[in-house]
Amino acid sequence: VPNSETKPTTLLFDLETTPLDAARTEIHCLVILDYETGETERFNDTGSGNPILRGVTTLMDADTIIGHNIIGFDIPVLQRCYPFFEPKGIVVDTLL
Repeated sequence: VPNSETKPTTLLFDLETTPLDAARTEIHCLVILDYETGETERFNDTGSGNPILRGVTTLMDADTIIGHNIIGFDIPVLQRCYPFFEPKGIVVDTLL
């Protein structure tokens, strides 16, 4: 169910991973851009950054998520690494 109590959220995102095999890849960082505010957040599990899990839950709660090849790569990687990940809103893949 989209976020109905606050203004709609549209988030653009990208993963940095290695290798480029969705079945074996590890996530190094997740970057999210809030379309409405222009604010960018980087999530990683090293250093003083925000943990990736926080970014994953942010994406799950968005009304719309947008990215390039997210249906074929990014979302399957997120679901393998975080089995509970299921976008609640609209998914827009710019590759399609």
